[in-house]
Amino acid sequence: MPSDLTPSPESDLIKAWVRALAPSIHDLDCGKRLDGGYDLWFKLNPSSSVKQVVISADEYGSERWRERVRHSLEDANLQ
Repeated sequence: MPSDLTPSPESDLIKAWVRALAPSIHDLDCGKRLDGGYDLWFKLNPSSSVKQVVISADEYGSERWRERVRHSLEDANLQ
């Protein structure tokens, strides 16, 4: 997972929301992108692959990003 993500209050809120959905998530990081969006990276368990969800600035202003993250978590859980 990238170590150069820029922390922000919004990225902390995204991480808290993901942890509420998946309390036993193994690894999680989120940071602000240069274009104003957010990069979310997670691993459900130590042996799973890293998943990335890119959230655009426009998406963050709506509920679409939450639905995309839910789907990514569900897909990762099925693998």
